[in-house]
Amino acid sequence: MRLEDWTEDVIHFQKSAAEYTGYFEALAQAVRPHLSGRRRLCDAGCGMGYLGAALARDFDVVDAVDRNPRAVAAACSMVGERGLTNVRPRVGDVMGTVAETTSADLPKPYDAMVFCAVAPLEEALRAAVRRCEGTVVVINRFDPAPSTFAEWQRAEREPLRGRNHLKGENYLILQEALRLRGIPFHAEVLDLEFGQPLADLEEARRFFGLYRTLDFPDGVSDEALTSQLDRGRAPWRYYLPKRRQMGMFVIETKHLRGLFSEEEAACEAASREGRVVPCR
Repeated sequence: MRLEDWTEDVIHFQKSAAEYTGYFEALAQAVRPHLSGRRRLCDAGCGMGYLGAALARDFDVVDAVDRNPRAVAAACSMVGERGLTNVRPRVGDVMGTVAETTSADLPKPYDAMVFCAVAPLEEALRAAVRRCEGTVVVINRFDPAPSTFAEWQRAEREPLRGRNHLKGENYLILQEALRLRGIPFHAEVLDLEFGQPLADLEEARRFFGLYRTLDFPDGVSDEALTSQLDRGRAPWRYYLPKRRQMGMFVIETKHLRGLFSEEEAACEAASREGRVVPCR
């Protein structure tokens, strides 16, 4: 999200939803089996840091990195509340540069990276090739478009054309693109609860005003609101249920070497010399 999107209300709603539903703990349970033996994790584009925090007990160090200082401030607060001494929220852009400032600031390569709803698969893999020497997990919204199977069959028949087959967000198309490139991977669809607890109808109005503006074309009445809400668990009076389907890819970066060879060479040279180099 943009800096201006991280309002107090947005932070409040995301925090309460994460803690009420246990969404990130459930997400961590799905991720954890694929990261066995890894010790240094980057939660890339961490937002408020909940996924990195949920995985913290499995790692020596978790760098929770986001380019938005308001998100990182919220992550620092959450980490402090939980007493997680091995989680390090920090402002940075893992997608954009090889080094932040000088060679002394260059992090050692991570042996695991997680990208959750922050970048399409290709962009995440580009960043992982530069910064990770182990496992990369990329999680995005599951997108089974109506034309999926026709597109999938067409992609299977046609020759590869550059990197375009790794672009987009269609889960099945991306699987086929990886197969065509001979890249081993694990893919899985996750179906998790991530609804919104609400203290009262006034808070419900604020939430629907932020996220569900098209639901009430005739105005927001108490009856219209309560028709969409369930009873919440104390101390929350209401709960707006929602399930979120996510597509997860797990790939070892050793299988990606050479996929972006020109960029790899430029980034490795810059890393050795301590230079800051923009990378696509």
